[in-house]
Amino acid sequence: MSGMFIIEGEAYPAILSTSSIIKPDDAAIAISGNHIWIHLDGRAHELIWCDAVSYYTAKDTANTDNTARAPMPGTVVAVQVAVGDRVKAGDAVLAIESMKLETRIQAPCDCVVEKIHFTVGQSFDRDAVLITFSFGGS
Repeated sequence: MSGMFIIEGEAYPAILSTSSIIKPDDAAIAISGNHIWIHLDGRAHELIWCDAVSYYTAKDTANTDNTARAPMPGTVVAVQVAVGDRVKAGDAVLAIESMKLETRIQAPCDCVVEKIHFTVGQSFDRDAVLITFSFGGS
């Protein structure tokens, strides 16, 4: 099956077959829908599988959403920002834990933290809005 892996916002053409999937002993792999999380060498990596048609269609209708959403169900383990903080694209805003893997949630662009929807220790579902951003000043 051909398609794309979306890794940190960049698309990479890929072909998947059951014989090409290798599960090394020193890696933990979790799959939910089109999301694949690999924990290897002390780091968590997220891959998003997308068929090429869906990827290019979505790219043409660019997402202007001003939220950071949960890539998987989990629990907030750290909040690195406060309401009103200015953040730059890629800044860590939250740390979440899911299936014993810690994932850093990053700001999608240069913006201001408008609302933090969860506190440390609270659980959430996949695609829950974790933080809302605004693009104006504070």
